[in-house]
Amino acid sequence: MTGKPAQPVLSDGDLERLGISRNLAEYVADIADDHGPLTPAQRDQLAVLLRPDPTKRLARGA
Repeated sequence: MTGKPAQPVLSDGDLERLGISRNLAEYVADIADDHGPLTPAQRDQLAVLLRPDPTKRLARGA
């Protein structure tokens, strides 16, 4: 760990659009800080992996 605060992996707009919590994003940023910054392709893959499952959201609303 470098001792510097981790840079946000996803912007606030990304978090809102994807429905991902800031806590989860900060956790991922800590991992990135420990292992080096994520590439744009890795950030895209991460966003897909963290995206909420819409079927679960529908099931809760039913």
